[in-house]
Amino acid sequence: MEKIIKPTISVIMPIFNAETYLSLALESILDQSFCDFELILINDGSTDNSLNIIRKFQQNDSRIILINNDVNRGLIPSLNLGLRKAKGKYIARMDADDICTLDRFEFQVDYLNNHPEIFLVAGSFYIIDENGNILRKKQKEYTNEQIKSKLLKSGIIHHPTVMFRNDSSVYYRDKLTHGEDRDLWLRFISEGKRMYMSTKIVLYYRIHEKSISSSTALTQRAYIKKVLEWHSQRVKTGKDSYEFFDPKTLIKSEGDLNETNKRRKIKLVFLSDFDSVTVLNVIRKYWKDEGFFSWYTSFFLYLICIMPENLSMFIRDKIRKNWE
Repeated sequence: MEKIIKPTISVIMPIFNAETYLSLALESILDQSFCDFELILINDGSTDNSLNIIRKFQQNDSRIILINNDVNRGLIPSLNLGLRKAKGKYIARMDADDICTLDRFEFQVDYLNNHPEIFLVAGSFYIIDENGNILRKKQKEYTNEQIKSKLLKSGIIHHPTVMFRNDSSVYYRDKLTHGEDRDLWLRFISEGKRMYMSTKIVLYYRIHEKSISSSTALTQRAYIKKVLEWHSQRVKTGKDSYEFFDPKTLIKSEGDLNETNKRRKIKLVFLSDFDSVTVLNVIRKYWKDEGFFSWYTSFFLYLICIMPENLSMFIRDKIRKNWE
Protein backbone atom coordinates (compact mmCIF):
# COMPACT_ATOMS: atom_id res chain seq x y z
CA MET A 1 0.00 0.00 0.00
CA GLU A 2 1.29 3.42 -0.95
CA LYS A 3 2.05 5.59 2.07
CA ILE A 4 -0.04 8.75 2.30
CA ILE A 5 2.16 11.80 2.81
CA LYS A 6 0.44 14.46 4.88
CA PRO A 7 1.35 18.15 4.60
CA THR A 8 2.87 20.03 7.50
CA ILE A 9 0.22 22.78 7.36
CA SER A 10 -3.44 22.98 6.41
CA VAL A 11 -4.37 26.56 5.59
CA ILE A 12 -8.09 27.27 6.04
CA MET A 13 -9.58 30.22 4.17
CA PRO A 14 -13.36 30.80 3.94
CA ILE A 15 -14.33 33.00 0.99
CA PHE A 16 -17.52 34.93 0.35
CA ASN A 17 -17.71 37.58 -2.39
CA ALA A 18 -14.02 38.45 -1.97
CA GLU A 19 -13.04 39.08 -5.59
CA THR A 20 -11.45 42.49 -4.91
CA TYR A 21 -8.53 41.26 -2.80
CA LEU A 22 -8.63 37.48 -3.25
CA SER A 23 -5.79 37.17 -5.77
CA LEU A 24 -3.40 39.09 -3.51
CA ALA A 25 -4.33 36.91 -0.55
CA LEU A 26 -3.81 33.68 -2.51
CA GLU A 27 -0.50 34.82 -3.96
CA SER A 28 0.83 35.66 -0.51
CA ILE A 29 0.12 32.08 0.60
CA LEU A 30 1.30 30.24 -2.50
CA ASP A 31 4.58 32.21 -2.51
CA GLN A 32 5.49 31.32 1.09
CA SER A 33 9.12 30.43 1.81
CA PHE A 34 7.77 27.29 3.57
CA CYS A 35 5.83 25.43 0.91
CA ASP A 36 4.75 22.12 2.51
CA PHE A 37 1.06 22.91 2.95
CA GLU A 38 -2.40 22.34 1.59
CA LEU A 39 -4.61 25.35 0.99
CA ILE A 40 -8.25 24.60 1.77
CA LEU A 41 -10.50 27.22 0.18
CA ILE A 42 -14.16 27.16 1.19
CA ASN A 43 -16.13 29.16 -1.35
CA ASP A 44 -19.24 29.94 0.67
CA GLY A 45 -21.80 30.53 -2.06
CA SER A 46 -20.09 33.58 -3.58
CA THR A 47 -22.10 35.43 -6.21
CA ASP A 48 -19.20 37.50 -7.57
CA ASN A 49 -16.11 36.29 -9.46
CA SER A 50 -14.46 34.60 -6.48
CA LEU A 51 -15.04 31.03 -7.69
CA ASN A 52 -13.49 31.74 -11.09
CA ILE A 53 -10.45 33.29 -9.42
CA ILE A 54 -10.05 30.22 -7.21
CA ARG A 55 -10.29 27.83 -10.16
CA LYS A 56 -7.71 29.79 -12.12
CA PHE A 57 -5.22 29.45 -9.27
CA GLN A 58 -6.17 25.80 -8.75
CA GLN A 59 -5.23 24.94 -12.33
CA ASN A 60 -1.63 25.91 -11.59
CA ASP A 61 -1.15 24.65 -8.04
CA SER A 62 -2.06 21.18 -6.79
CA ARG A 63 -1.87 22.31 -3.15
CA ILE A 64 -5.24 24.04 -3.50
CA ILE A 65 -8.29 22.08 -2.30
CA LEU A 66 -11.66 23.63 -3.13
CA ILE A 67 -14.80 23.13 -1.09
CA ASN A 68 -17.66 24.79 -2.94
CA ASN A 69 -20.82 25.55 -0.96
CA ASP A 70 -23.71 25.98 -3.38
CA VAL A 71 -25.36 28.38 -0.94
CA ASN A 72 -23.98 30.69 1.70
CA ARG A 73 -23.75 28.66 4.92
CA GLY A 74 -21.88 31.21 6.98
CA LEU A 75 -18.41 31.53 8.47
CA ILE A 76 -18.64 28.96 11.27
CA PRO A 77 -19.91 26.02 9.17
CA SER A 78 -17.26 26.85 6.57
CA LEU A 79 -14.47 26.92 9.15
CA ASN A 80 -15.60 23.60 10.59
CA LEU A 81 -15.73 22.08 7.08
CA GLY A 82 -12.12 23.16 6.63
CA LEU A 83 -11.07 21.69 9.97
CA ARG A 84 -12.66 18.32 9.13
CA LYS A 85 -10.91 18.29 5.75
CA ALA A 86 -7.49 19.29 7.11
CA LYS A 87 -4.71 16.68 7.03
CA GLY A 88 -1.83 18.87 8.18
CA LYS A 89 0.07 18.70 11.44
CA TYR A 90 -0.74 22.36 11.98
CA ILE A 91 -3.72 24.59 11.12
CA ALA A 92 -3.18 28.13 9.79
CA ARG A 93 -6.04 30.60 9.47
CA MET A 94 -6.25 33.19 6.74
CA ASP A 95 -8.86 35.66 5.48
CA ALA A 96 -9.52 36.46 1.84
CA ASP A 97 -8.73 40.17 2.03
CA ASP A 98 -5.46 40.01 4.01
CA ILE A 99 -1.86 39.38 2.94
CA CYS A 100 0.64 37.05 4.62
CA THR A 101 4.26 38.02 5.04
CA LEU A 102 6.23 35.58 2.91
CA ASP A 103 8.04 33.94 5.86
CA ARG A 104 4.96 33.61 8.06
CA PHE A 105 4.63 29.82 7.78
CA GLU A 106 8.36 29.25 8.13
CA PHE A 107 8.43 31.20 11.39
CA GLN A 108 5.31 29.65 12.91
CA VAL A 109 6.19 26.06 12.00
CA ASP A 110 9.68 26.53 13.41
CA TYR A 111 8.23 27.97 16.62
CA LEU A 112 5.73 25.16 17.17
CA ASN A 113 8.35 22.51 16.31
CA ASN A 114 10.68 23.96 18.92
CA HIS A 115 8.05 24.62 21.60
CA PRO A 116 6.00 21.42 21.97
CA GLU A 117 4.32 22.83 25.10
CA ILE A 118 2.65 25.59 23.02
CA PHE A 119 -0.60 24.72 21.25
CA LEU A 120 -1.16 28.00 19.38
CA VAL A 121 1.17 30.74 18.19
CA ALA A 122 -0.21 34.10 17.06
CA GLY A 123 1.67 36.90 15.39
CA SER A 124 1.79 40.66 15.12
CA PHE A 125 0.61 42.51 12.02
CA TYR A 126 0.46 45.67 9.97
CA ILE A 127 -2.90 47.33 9.38
CA ILE A 128 -3.40 48.44 5.78
CA ASP A 129 -6.13 50.38 4.02
CA GLU A 130 -8.10 49.50 0.89
CA ASN A 131 -5.13 50.42 -1.31
CA GLY A 132 -2.55 48.49 0.69
CA ASN A 133 -1.04 51.51 2.45
CA ILE A 134 0.29 50.75 5.93
CA LEU A 135 -1.69 52.68 8.57
CA ARG A 136 -0.33 51.24 11.79
CA LYS A 137 1.60 48.36 13.32
CA LYS A 138 0.18 46.07 16.00
CA GLN A 139 3.24 44.50 17.58
CA LYS A 140 3.09 42.89 21.01
CA GLU A 141 4.50 39.86 22.80
CA TYR A 142 2.33 37.98 25.28
CA THR A 143 3.10 34.86 27.27
CA ASN A 144 0.42 32.27 27.99
CA GLU A 145 -0.27 33.77 31.42
CA GLN A 146 -0.61 37.26 29.97
CA ILE A 147 -2.97 35.99 27.26
CA LYS A 148 -5.17 34.28 29.86
CA SER A 149 -5.57 37.59 31.68
CA LYS A 150 -5.87 39.95 28.70
CA LEU A 151 -8.40 37.87 26.76
CA LEU A 152 -10.92 38.69 29.49
CA LYS A 153 -10.65 42.37 28.54
CA SER A 154 -10.02 42.43 24.79
CA GLY A 155 -9.54 40.22 21.75
CA ILE A 156 -5.77 40.44 21.66
CA ILE A 157 -5.31 37.36 19.46
CA HIS A 158 -6.00 38.28 15.85
CA HIS A 159 -7.69 35.33 14.13
CA PRO A 160 -5.90 35.40 10.71
CA THR A 161 -2.47 35.43 12.40
CA VAL A 162 -2.77 32.12 14.23
CA MET A 163 -1.31 28.70 13.68
CA PHE A 164 -2.24 25.86 16.02
CA ARG A 165 -1.85 22.11 16.28
CA ASN A 166 -4.34 19.98 14.37
CA ASP A 167 -6.43 18.36 17.07
CA SER A 168 -9.65 16.52 16.18
CA SER A 169 -11.34 17.98 19.27
CA VAL A 170 -10.99 21.56 17.98
CA TYR A 171 -14.10 23.13 16.44
CA TYR A 172 -15.93 26.44 16.31
CA ARG A 173 -19.29 26.52 18.10
CA ASP A 174 -22.00 26.90 15.49
CA LYS A 175 -24.46 29.07 17.44
CA LEU A 176 -21.95 31.92 17.43
CA THR A 177 -22.25 34.28 14.49
CA HIS A 178 -19.80 36.65 16.22
CA GLY A 179 -16.98 36.13 18.71
CA GLU A 180 -16.29 32.57 17.56
CA ASP A 181 -12.53 33.07 17.73
CA ARG A 182 -12.56 34.58 21.24
CA ASP A 183 -14.74 31.67 22.35
CA LEU A 184 -12.24 29.18 20.90
CA TRP A 185 -9.22 30.81 22.57
CA LEU A 186 -11.03 30.86 25.93
CA ARG A 187 -11.95 27.19 25.53
CA PHE A 188 -8.28 26.49 24.85
CA ILE A 189 -7.53 28.11 28.20
CA SER A 190 -10.18 25.97 29.89
CA GLU A 191 -8.61 22.87 28.34
CA GLY A 192 -5.10 23.80 29.46
CA LYS A 193 -3.83 24.49 25.94
CA ARG A 194 -1.01 27.01 26.06
CA MET A 195 -0.70 29.98 23.67
CA TYR A 196 1.93 32.53 22.74
CA MET A 197 1.83 35.80 20.82
CA SER A 198 5.00 36.86 19.05
CA THR A 199 6.29 40.27 17.96
CA LYS A 200 6.98 38.71 14.58
CA ILE A 201 4.95 40.45 11.86
CA VAL A 202 3.07 37.72 9.98
CA LEU A 203 0.22 39.57 8.27
CA TYR A 204 -0.99 42.70 6.54
CA TYR A 205 -4.52 43.08 7.88
CA ARG A 206 -6.80 45.08 5.61
CA ILE A 207 -9.50 47.35 7.01
CA HIS A 208 -12.20 49.28 5.20
CA GLU A 209 -15.44 50.85 6.33
CA LYS A 210 -17.42 47.73 5.43
CA SER A 211 -15.33 45.87 8.02
CA ILE A 212 -17.47 47.40 10.76
CA SER A 213 -21.20 47.11 10.20
CA SER A 214 -23.56 49.41 12.07
CA SER A 215 -26.27 46.75 11.77
CA THR A 216 -24.29 44.15 13.73
CA ALA A 217 -22.08 46.18 16.08
CA LEU A 218 -24.31 45.80 19.12
CA THR A 219 -24.89 42.14 18.33
CA GLN A 220 -21.13 41.55 18.29
CA ARG A 221 -20.87 43.15 21.70
CA ALA A 222 -23.67 40.97 23.07
CA TYR A 223 -22.02 37.78 21.79
CA ILE A 224 -18.70 38.70 23.39
CA LYS A 225 -20.48 39.23 26.72
CA LYS A 226 -21.98 35.76 26.40
CA VAL A 227 -18.61 34.18 25.50
CA LEU A 228 -17.03 35.77 28.61
CA GLU A 229 -19.96 34.57 30.72
CA TRP A 230 -19.40 31.00 29.53
CA HIS A 231 -15.71 31.22 30.39
CA SER A 232 -16.59 32.37 33.90
CA GLN A 233 -18.99 29.44 34.25
CA ARG A 234 -16.27 26.97 33.23
CA VAL A 235 -13.84 28.45 35.74
CA LYS A 236 -16.39 28.02 38.55
CA THR A 237 -18.07 24.72 37.62
CA GLY A 238 -16.02 23.08 34.85
CA LYS A 239 -18.80 23.46 32.27
CA ASP A 240 -20.86 26.19 30.61
CA SER A 241 -24.46 26.69 29.48
CA TYR A 242 -23.79 26.87 25.72
CA GLU A 243 -26.10 23.95 24.92
CA PHE A 244 -29.07 25.92 26.32
CA PHE A 245 -28.15 29.11 24.45
CA ASP A 246 -30.75 30.51 22.03
CA PRO A 247 -29.25 33.27 19.82
CA LYS A 248 -32.73 34.71 19.19
CA THR A 249 -32.95 35.86 22.82
CA LEU A 250 -29.53 37.47 22.95
CA ILE A 251 -30.26 41.16 22.41
CA LYS A 252 -33.97 41.54 23.17
CA SER A 253 -33.25 43.78 26.16
CA GLU A 254 -30.63 45.99 24.49
CA GLY A 255 -33.00 48.90 23.73
CA ASP A 256 -33.19 50.86 20.49
CA LEU A 257 -30.94 48.76 18.27
CA ASN A 258 -30.93 51.13 15.31
CA GLU A 259 -29.82 54.17 17.30
CA THR A 260 -27.49 52.23 19.59
CA ASN A 261 -25.83 50.42 16.69
CA LYS A 262 -25.09 53.68 14.92
CA ARG A 263 -23.44 55.12 18.02
CA ARG A 264 -21.59 51.87 18.61
CA LYS A 265 -20.24 52.00 15.07
CA ILE A 266 -18.80 55.47 15.67
CA LYS A 267 -17.09 54.22 18.83
CA LEU A 268 -15.73 51.14 17.07
CA VAL A 269 -14.32 53.16 14.18
CA PHE A 270 -12.89 55.79 16.53
CA LEU A 271 -11.19 53.17 18.71
CA SER A 272 -9.92 51.14 15.76
CA ASP A 273 -7.15 51.92 13.31
CA PHE A 274 -9.07 53.79 10.65
CA ASP A 275 -7.62 57.15 9.73
CA SER A 276 -9.28 60.32 10.98
CA VAL A 277 -10.96 61.05 7.63
CA THR A 278 -12.88 57.76 7.85
CA VAL A 279 -14.00 58.53 11.40
CA LEU A 280 -15.14 62.01 10.37
CA ASN A 281 -17.16 60.59 7.49
CA VAL A 282 -18.93 58.14 9.81
CA ILE A 283 -19.77 60.92 12.27
CA ARG A 284 -21.08 63.18 9.50
CA LYS A 285 -23.31 60.40 8.21
CA TYR A 286 -24.65 59.88 11.73
CA TRP A 287 -25.46 63.59 12.02
CA LYS A 288 -27.19 63.50 8.65
CA ASP A 289 -29.35 60.53 9.68
CA GLU A 290 -30.03 61.37 13.32
CA GLY A 291 -29.62 65.10 13.65
CA PHE A 292 -26.76 67.41 14.54
CA PHE A 293 -27.49 67.50 18.30
CA SER A 294 -28.57 63.88 18.76
CA TRP A 295 -25.43 62.69 20.59
CA TYR A 296 -23.10 65.20 22.21
CA THR A 297 -20.23 62.72 22.55
CA SER A 298 -19.93 62.76 18.77
CA PHE A 299 -18.81 66.42 18.93
CA PHE A 300 -15.96 65.47 21.26
CA LEU A 301 -14.84 62.66 18.95
CA TYR A 302 -15.14 64.94 15.93
CA LEU A 303 -12.91 67.60 17.50
CA ILE A 304 -10.22 65.01 18.21
CA CYS A 305 -10.27 63.81 14.61
CA ILE A 306 -9.85 67.27 13.07
CA MET A 307 -6.58 67.71 14.96
CA PRO A 308 -3.27 66.95 13.16
CA GLU A 309 -3.20 63.21 12.46
CA ASN A 310 -0.28 62.38 14.77
CA LEU A 311 -1.89 64.21 17.68
CA SER A 312 -5.30 62.72 16.91
CA MET A 313 -3.94 59.16 16.85
CA PHE A 314 -2.02 59.78 20.10
CA ILE A 315 -5.20 60.89 21.88
CA ARG A 316 -7.21 58.02 20.37
CA ASP A 317 -4.59 55.54 21.62
CA LYS A 318 -4.89 56.96 25.15
CA ILE A 319 -8.69 56.76 25.06
CA ARG A 320 -8.61 53.25 23.57
CA LYS A 321 -6.84 51.91 26.65
CA ASN A 322 -9.65 53.08 28.93
CA TRP A 323 -12.81 52.87 26.81
CA GLU A 324 -14.15 49.64 25.39
